[in-house]
Amino acid sequence: GPVQDLVDRAERLVISPDGALHYLPFEVLLTDDRGGTSCRDLPFLIRSKVVSVTPSASVLARVRSRKPAPERGSWLLVGDPVLVKGSEADMFAHAAGAADLPPLPFASAEMAALAGLAPSGGATILRRTDATVRNLRSAGGREAYAQVHFATHGLLNESRPRYSGLVLSPDPEDGSTGFLSVSDVFGLGLDCDQVVLAACASGLGRHVGGEGLVGLTRSFMFAGARSVVASLWHVSGEATALVMEDYYRRLAGAERDRALALALVKRAMIEGRAGRLTGDLDTAHPAFWAAFVLSGEGGG
Repeated sequence: GPVQDLVDRAERLVISPDGALHYLPFEVLLTDDRGGTSCRDLPFLIRSKVVSVTPSASVLARVRSRKPAPERGSWLLVGDPVLVKGSEADMFAHAAGAADLPPLPFASAEMAALAGLAPSGGATILRRTDATVRNLRSAGGREAYAQVHFATHGLLNESRPRYSGLVLSPDPEDGSTGFLSVSDVFGLGLDCDQVVLAACASGLGRHVGGEGLVGLTRSFMFAGARSVVASLWHVSGEATALVMEDYYRRLAGAERDRALALALVKRAMIEGRAGRLTGDLDTAHPAFWAAFVLSGEGGG
């Protein structure tokens, strides 16, 4: 039909999903019915198209109108927080249907690796006791960043979306509990090309009306991000590090097209060119790469 013809001719697809389709990574759809003996043989959509999503057309128009960060702008890396049992973050986790917050064994190494990839602008790192809401606000207000990366837990409350957020460290100086709620994010005043939420299931929000997704993705766009990469489900720390290091390596090089860079990472995972996972797990399986979805302006 006419829609299929348009899709076939397009090099990239920008999708504004509705309802339960927010939970579907469209890149795993198959472009034909040929089978295969492994995931590496399957014709996933991502192998031929660059795919991104947007909460709505109005949100996409807004983020596209923003001025990009400097060509070699600095990166802000936030994560590996101090996790306190019984804290407000723990209570929010339970309210969202999660158990106690587990440790983040790969977060510190992930941030160190990304800092080593940062371009000439360098990287500001907020980790452990420095990864507080107050320090984030201060750093976010100082300059425009090319990338803002969070290596921490994302908590999603589907019944009360306002209580979704990211886990940071408690701050004894101002009494902050270390929970960065959606409401807090709206007031951050970030100026950045992209926010990456390398967190457990940080991309799922609640569908309301025509404006689509209410969640961390949209709140960061309203806070100043031109695009947001978030995960739709829990991905192991090892696989997350594999995806993120390859992604940032491409962004630190000549690749300014964020959506294309992420597509190239996923194609490398499918083709077995992205490195190895413990136990020789198959990186071509969508469980390891399809969770990471780019929303907003892809940069192409």
